[in-house]
Amino acid sequence: MHRALSCGMASFIRIHWPVRRLLFWLRHRLSPKQFFIFCSALVGLSAGAVAVAMKFFTHKIAHFVEAYSESHHLFWLFSFLPLVGIFLTVVYIKKILKPS
Repeated sequence: MHRALSCGMASFIRIHWPVRRLLFWLRHRLSPKQFFIFCSALVGLSAGAVAVAMKFFTHKIAHFVEAYSESHHLFWLFSFLPLVGIFLTVVYIKKILKPS
């Protein structure tokens, strides 16, 4: 195993351990139905927060590109940035989701 991978995994476990302890504690304290509802609400709230953050950053990037391209007459950025997005998506799928 690579050293960077094991170091990253250790920090992942260290960061998420309090959340796991809380979920295990709630799992034993709540009925299965209550725990399912709690987890559903937790997933819904976190998905909503991520959606709001993505929308915020997308708008900020769009305003920055628009202002920069107008002031420097670089209108090719409107065509270039979607290609960067497609490239990053392909790299994410090839390298992170399917590491084998």
